[in-house]
Amino acid sequence: MFTTRFFKKKMHLEQEIDNYLNCLNEICSAFNKGVKSYLERDFTKLNHYLQTTSRGERTADQYLKDIKYNLYANTLYPDFQKDITLIFDKMDNVADISNQVLIQIALEKPFIPDYIKPYFRELVDYACKTTSELNNASRHLFKNRVMIEDHTNKVNFYQVEANKTVEKILMTVYQDDNIAELAQKRHIAYFAMKILSVSEQAMKVSKKLVFYMIKSDVDSYE
Repeated sequence: MFTTRFFKKKMHLEQEIDNYLNCLNEICSAFNKGVKSYLERDFTKLNHYLQTTSRGERTADQYLKDIKYNLYANTLYPDFQKDITLIFDKMDNVADISNQVLIQIALEKPFIPDYIKPYFRELVDYACKTTSELNNASRHLFKNRVMIEDHTNKVNFYQVEANKTVEKILMTVYQDDNIAELAQKRHIAYFAMKILSVSEQAMKVSKKLVFYMIKSDVDSYE
């Protein structure tokens, strides 16, 4: 009887984690579409996606509270509670940064020349792919080491590609005589780096996830 109740509590925790990760995926998708809507000068859609990320951020915060409560109240994974909490707290930062970047874009309305826009579309795609692969890895937190390794390797790959795209943006912008003002060049570079920060945060979390995987693996053999 005790084993059955404990198993149900674990299943409930995993369902809460799935809900949380689904919410983060929705935020990531809205962030991607919001940036692209801005590039297309479709401010109506931008505002729609901004509302989606803001609402999603609040929902994710509630899911995160539920995960923590279930984890500690039911004494699940007692040896790894701090590690698991840290992973999901850091993941929440990915959602927060995505929302804040979209807010800044909506407020500051940076001028981005048409010939640079494809690079920004590519960049936001890579940023969201790092987040998506991180979410995929996190779904296997208690299940499958091989899948965690596979998805965290993909996080690393897309992060490298995002860095390459930012380099292309910076090279193009700072060598472009058509953009006369240095302040304008810096503004474009600033937003490229802000979008990149989404993938950088996802990369940081993936490293925490790998550390947890190694630690839990070692402990399981002791």
